[in-house]
Amino acid sequence: MIQYPHYDLSGRRRRKRPQERHTIFLPFPTVTATMSKGGGGKIFTPTNQIRLTNIAVVRMKKGGKRFEIACYKNKVQSWRQKVEKDIDEVLQSETIFTNVSKGQVAKKEELIKCFNSENQKEICLQILEKGELQVSDKERHANQESSVKEIASIVSDKCINPETKTPYTVSLIESAMKDLHFSLNPKRNNKQQALDVIKQLA
Repeated sequence: MIQYPHYDLSGRRRRKRPQERHTIFLPFPTVTATMSKGGGGKIFTPTNQIRLTNIAVVRMKKGGKRFEIACYKNKVQSWRQKVEKDIDEVLQSETIFTNVSKGQVAKKEELIKCFNSENQKEICLQILEKGELQVSDKERHANQESSVKEIASIVSDKCINPETKTPYTVSLIESAMKDLHFSLNPKRNNKQQALDVIKQLA
């Protein structure tokens, strides 16, 4: 019996699985506050190239050469903020590239000359710690906006209005953060930054 990919054995058309979607909810306030308790790509390897998809690239220049590593999106900052501790959850591959987008792999001689080592994992760690995360202006703005909203949401969950005994709204908190001239710190995770905001508002 011939089977078609979109039909089951009874001849009925199979339903497509709905795509998984992620929703971010935001919150935050001003004035007095009282505390209430309470990211794999496919790898295709023709001859001397490696192709990766859905990646974040971290780049580092050393010894006049450019080196890049391919990481999972949203994992680089988590690693740097010490939220993610498993390097295998951060790196898509332990391969060192000269150009990730073109799949060009760094030569062994270049690694030894510039890093005094050919240990791929050790070099990956160096690049991950000291390299520059490559993001477009549009993506950078979207990431910053998302972080601000998440921080505001955390503050909203932890703060209540002493007059109404209800939580402050996220939009109110975001407005308060603007009044404080709050700026994101990439070395601190969103929970830590939310606590910083609460201290400034209290």
